[in-house]
Amino acid sequence: MIWAHPSTLQTLVDRYEQLRQRELAGQPDPQLQARLRDTAYTLCVSTGTRHVGLALAVARKRVAQSRTETAVGLTETGVQASGDAQVRSAGTRATV
Repeated sequence: MIWAHPSTLQTLVDRYEQLRQRELAGQPDPQLQARLRDTAYTLCVSTGTRHVGLALAVARKRVAQSRTETAVGLTETGVQASGDAQVRSAGTRATV
């Protein structure tokens, strides 16, 4: 199965939540309803689920896991959060 990139999932979650808030706050709007359905469908397809509630939960979990994996990967490789790293190449040491 092909997985959507975590940033794409986050964008979809944000879009769905914004559209849902607008739906709850105002009168029914056919365009808003269509965009909400399209976003829900895309979330479901992107997460391999069939229900938007589950799709939101899966997307949030994948985004959180990605952030954790990135933080762990940076620690293990010696890359600091500031972007500074020490690179060893052919016995020399340089700052990147």
